[in-house]
Amino acid sequence: MVEGRSREIDAMKKALLTGIAALLLATEVSHAGSIGSGNYWIPRCRAPLSWSNPKMNLPYEDVWDGGYCHGLVTGIMLTLSDVCIPDGVTVGQFLKIIIETTDRHPEILHKNFLIIVEDIALKTWPCKK
Repeated sequence: MVEGRSREIDAMKKALLTGIAALLLATEVSHAGSIGSGNYWIPRCRAPLSWSNPKMNLPYEDVWDGGYCHGLVTGIMLTLSDVCIPDGVTVGQFLKIIIETTDRHPEILHKNFLIIVEDIALKTWPCKK
């Protein structure tokens, strides 16, 4: 019974990630500023990192986009099966790693955001064989 439930949850996770990917891929506007690209999402993903500073007066759009980014990264973290994320790692910590990595490697920002995040997760937390 538990094994069947586990497979069902894995299938739901994959469906969620596939849906998110399809949404991002289907909403491309232009190559450089595509809604699905790192060029579009990374600036918006910086907002959640400043939420802990109560003096920040962020525009509504930044809060909305930051929350959307936070949700995307949460969904990705929950659905990746090839990655061994240590217990206790928060979405905020992963966002910091994503931002730091893309700051060091801006040449990857044209790629789809989901692919960027998955690649960073695979390099950061590979499963030991």
